[in-house]
Amino acid sequence: MEANGSLNHAPERPPVLRPLMVVGKAPMPPPGDPPASAAGLRPSASEQPSGEQPAEEPAPPPTLLIVDRQPDRPVAVTVETHSMSVSWSPVSVTVQSSEYQVVEFLVAYQLEMQQLEGDSSSAELPVIADDRWSVQYQGPATYVQVKGLRPGRRYAVRVVCRPVVTNDESVVLQLAPASEVLVLATPATLPEAPAPPGVASRMRNTIKFKWAEPEETGGRPILQYVLEVAPPPLGWEGPPNAEGWYQVYAGLERSYVLKRLQPGVRYTARVKATSVMGESPYSAPATTSTQATVPSTPGVPLAVQASQTSVTLQWEPSVDNGAPISGYQLDMDDGRGNGFMPLHHGLTTSFTVGGLQSGVVYKFRVRGENSEGRSQWSPACEAVTAATVPSSPPPPATLGSNQSSISIAWKDVEFDGGSPVVGYEVEMQPKCKAAKRGMPDEWVLVFQGPGKACTLGNLRAGCTYRARVRAFNQQGPGPFSVPADLATAPDVPESPASLAPTTRNQTGVVMAWAKPDHDGGSAVSSYRLEMWRVGRLEVVGAAAQLRTSGSLAGLDNHKARGRVDEHFEAVYVGPDTSTEVQGLEPGCQYQFRVLAINRQGASAWSQPVTVDTRPGLPCPPDPPDATAATSSTIHLAWRAPYGQGAPVASYTLQMCRLEELLRAQQAQQAAAAHASAAAAAPGQPGEGGPEPSEPKENAAPASLPVGLPIPGLPLPAMSAAAAAAGAASEQQHGGATLAAAAASGRGGGSGAVQGSHPAGPASHSDAATSSSQAASVASGGQMSHGEDASGAQPSTLDAAFQGSYHGAELGHTVRGLQPDTEYAFRLRASNSVGASAWSQTEVFRTAAAPPSVPTELALQGSSSSTSVCVSWQRPGHEHGSPLSGYQLEVALMLRASRGQQPHWKAAYSGLHDHCEVERLSPGREYQLRLRAGNACGWGPWTEPLVVSTQPDVPEAPEAPTFTNKMGTSVRVKWLAPAEDNGAPVIEYVLEMRRGEGPGSSGSVSFQPIYAGEATSHRVQQLSPGTVYEFRVRAANAVGPGPFSEVASVATSSAPPSPPTTLQALLAGAPADGSTAVGAGAGSSSGAPAVLVSWEPAMQGELQAACISYEIDATPAAAPTSSGKLSEAAQHHKQSAVSALAAVRQTCSAKVSQHLLTGLQPGAAYSVRVRGIGAGGAGHGDWSEPALVQLPVLERTCTAGVGGGSASGDEEGEPAAAQHNKRKKSRSGSSSELAGKTHRAQSIGTKTVAAKGKPKKTWATPLAAACGVSERELRYWLRILIACFVVVVIFSLWFGLS
Repeated sequence: MEANGSLNHAPERPPVLRPLMVVGKAPMPPPGDPPASAAGLRPSASEQPSGEQPAEEPAPPPTLLIVDRQPDRPVAVTVETHSMSVSWSPVSVTVQSSEYQVVEFLVAYQLEMQQLEGDSSSAELPVIADDRWSVQYQGPATYVQVKGLRPGRRYAVRVVCRPVVTNDESVVLQLAPASEVLVLATPATLPEAPAPPGVASRMRNTIKFKWAEPEETGGRPILQYVLEVAPPPLGWEGPPNAEGWYQVYAGLERSYVLKRLQPGVRYTARVKATSVMGESPYSAPATTSTQATVPSTPGVPLAVQASQTSVTLQWEPSVDNGAPISGYQLDMDDGRGNGFMPLHHGLTTSFTVGGLQSGVVYKFRVRGENSEGRSQWSPACEAVTAATVPSSPPPPATLGSNQSSISIAWKDVEFDGGSPVVGYEVEMQPKCKAAKRGMPDEWVLVFQGPGKACTLGNLRAGCTYRARVRAFNQQGPGPFSVPADLATAPDVPESPASLAPTTRNQTGVVMAWAKPDHDGGSAVSSYRLEMWRVGRLEVVGAAAQLRTSGSLAGLDNHKARGRVDEHFEAVYVGPDTSTEVQGLEPGCQYQFRVLAINRQGASAWSQPVTVDTRPGLPCPPDPPDATAATSSTIHLAWRAPYGQGAPVASYTLQMCRLEELLRAQQAQQAAAAHASAAAAAPGQPGEGGPEPSEPKENAAPASLPVGLPIPGLPLPAMSAAAAAAGAASEQQHGGATLAAAAASGRGGGSGAVQGSHPAGPASHSDAATSSSQAASVASGGQMSHGEDASGAQPSTLDAAFQGSYHGAELGHTVRGLQPDTEYAFRLRASNSVGASAWSQTEVFRTAAAPPSVPTELALQGSSSSTSVCVSWQRPGHEHGSPLSGYQLEVALMLRASRGQQPHWKAAYSGLHDHCEVERLSPGREYQLRLRAGNACGWGPWTEPLVVSTQPDVPEAPEAPTFTNKMGTSVRVKWLAPAEDNGAPVIEYVLEMRRGEGPGSSGSVSFQPIYAGEATSHRVQQLSPGTVYEFRVRAANAVGPGPFSEVASVATSSAPPSPPTTLQALLAGAPADGSTAVGAGAGSSSGAPAVLVSWEPAMQGELQAACISYEIDATPAAAPTSSGKLSEAAQHHKQSAVSALAAVRQTCSAKVSQHLLTGLQPGAAYSVRVRGIGAGGAGHGDWSEPALVQLPVLERTCTAGVGGGSASGDEEGEPAAAQHNKRKKSRSGSSSELAGKTHRAQSIGTKTVAAKGKPKKTWATPLAAACGVSERELRYWLRILIACFVVVVIFSLWFGLS
């Protein structure tokens, strides 16, 4: 069988084994043989003859599992640089038992290795240490490949056989020694590549490199290091290798100073190591730079291009020497004796020098700059400018012109620039605005040739242009001449533009226009303006609408036929560009057109412009009508008046209370009477003054506004439909339907809405004469605040009105009115011209309503613990109906943080202005609110009044409960009272008495046993098996409250007595102290175990029966035979003991011995036992301790092939059935084998079996990510889940409470 494993240098855990399983059985006696011949097996109880009782026999010796021999020394199959394969012979195992027993076991082998000191070439004998063995494989395989070894090293290998029992922990193992040690050496290899060389220091001309030894030398020491760099140092004579590297060092040192380097240059280095096995690969390249310096001298400036006035220079850049070039300084010498002068500074390596003279020799030099300084100046260079262009010719002259062309000529240039003139160019540009509309406003080339005259065509008449000319030779064109002004012959002007009205009114309009864009070259002498009357705006609009629909049947014949005139008439002729046209009709439409005239003739007509005369003010509207009303609202509606040529855009509604209007009227009448008396004082009647007229009966005062009802006359009632609409509106707005209140003092007029109509609504024919009516209304004081239509200031009556609505709607609902109150309203319309006169004034009354809020709600006197007294005052307004009573409600004051609404309850209903609120809870805050009512309903609530009752003693808590009931103690718990009645609980008093029962003394009085703030108390020194009664009460600052209900509890029996005759022996050691086979092994995993035995104690009548035993093993200091230890040794020994964990296990009360496992080998333990009583009696006292010393075990494990059993497979069983048995046995014991694997010291290797992988669960990757074991991860997850459940329960509990 073959298995592979992988070896790592630093494993943290031994591999988990998944070996094959085999089943071994003890020899079974053949049929017919007596039981005594079955290799010492005793018959079972079922095999005893009937009627015979089995005789008492001593305990049989334990079953032994014996490894027959020591494993052979392993054999090396293959040995490579990083791995080796070993194999060994299998070992047989024998089962020895005194009775028939099925023993399932696994024959496993354990491969152990350790790395020896020195390499494989060392001649010294290896030293094998017993404490450095490391398990590299554990399983049934006998052929294992170990990987992850280091080349050139020696390793020691041995094999241990250790079978594992899977079905019975009582089977004792008898192991054989480990095999002989096999020493192997891996072949040496080339060393690995070193790490990239580092930089120890660097300067401008030197760099010190350093490097480290390779991590793997291949098993042989390093003899030499080779350092290569690129590029080479200055003056290096050796050639590079094939890869372009230069070898600068070879030796044993691990650092080297590279000299003669260039400043600011990047150098790359690599290193390799050499041993007796050969050369390693090169390390990864490492790049660094030397420190920077000033740049090198740039190249000589060269003239790459020259012109008459400029030279373009270019030079080779400087070497930056490690610091970037910051710029170049260029100097110039113009030959005038001033030397070189700074000319240019920049980063470019070329520059064009301008502004030079033609044919002059110039000198230039340049230098470079960086952060380290400036370089040397470059050698100077010379440059010469080229020949120039000819000079400019004289301005061109005009030879002749007409309305579309001009002929010009020019003279030759005075200087040709050193090269003959080969031609001329003529450019033209428009000068006037009219010319610019015909060609671009820029210089345009119109002629090019050798001639000195040309004709310019396609020009506009009466326009001015500018022309210029220049000459050109082989060097190019020269400068242009001075421009000359040219003009074409004149023509008629263009049409005037921008004809539009500047101001207009009802009978006139001022028309203005702009001068023509071009007068044709001759000044405009006059303008002619003509007009056509189109018609009135209403007729024109209707005609346009009917033309759009294709019908004129709705028009008046006179308006559609006689007023439409399509002939224009002259209204103005003159030089001005504006004129005022008078005598026009208001609200009519006109069209105008104009032309210009100069010496050449008249221009074309301009586009006709339509102008409308302004409309007039709208007519006063009819008074508003009330369509619906409630106690706080009145809905008004009105009709649109005639707009006088402009549609009505908005309406303004004003209102005031009738009593305020009457007061303003009386004040105005008194002022008028005073003025009349003052005017009549100088004369007597009949002497220069007018005769006073007799007042007519029932005549209204002269100063009474239009539409205001005469005092003493009834107001006309609103129709029944309006009253029904008002009731419906009240219901729609959430108010109660109220009956219409009667108009007090109006002589029989009634209704929810009342108004006056003394003259009736005005007709549209009357509105046509609005100009005379507006003055009459203005004299009556019916305009708004500010100046009225006639220009007069507002009167006293105007000041009483306030704005209520302004908008385009034909109706409005006035809100926020007082119930049962009369209001006066007036209306006016506005269009684009202005506002009309005010309408007649109408008066309406609102309906009655519930009363207002009562006042002065306050606490009367002092409160008690269950009642408070309050009083209040009547409401400020009853709103047209007498009071019918009050309603008082009370609600418990809630915490604001909970966001709950208070639960109001009725506390009082009646006509009194005070009451006492009873049946309240003590120590609580309450809210009180009050409202008043009348026939119309209940008014609004007052603001809540907060009152408090006096505190009282707390309520009785619930009956106590009991936990942790023992024989002599019990814990009593209780809850806080449901109500503390306004004062916090400061103390609880717990009382107890002995109840009726066995041993009762007949005491019936309660005795206090506890007083404090806690809600639980542990009562001790009780009698076992006795009934006790408890009660509790709470106390606050007021006093103690009542007791809770009585709760009784019975103590349990006393705990059992401690066991006697305690013995603790090592498992497998006989009681007489003789040595037994496998003593100290104790368990299948090799950990020691202790067999603890004891004698049960006799129990009394009041003691509970023992249901189980608890065994405790506490680490203790082992006795020393060498006398007294030093203080440091004692401290070290105590620290070692405290570091060990105590072991505590339980067993059934039916046994008197227990095998204690999980102990630390080599440690001493103090063992003790105690009993656990039934029925909650608790733990008894500990027995006297017994000291036991555990032996020290070797840290060895076994591995073996799935060998045989004591009896092998059953004969005649099919092969498939045997395979299924082995598979079932493997799966059942693999986890136990993995759990009992012993962890030995690691040497940096890791071995894995060839077959079988560790079983992974959902917690495996999570535990690996957290760096803990799966057991620890599961433990902490359980704690987190428990905490989360507790938090959720508490949140739900407090949220519901």
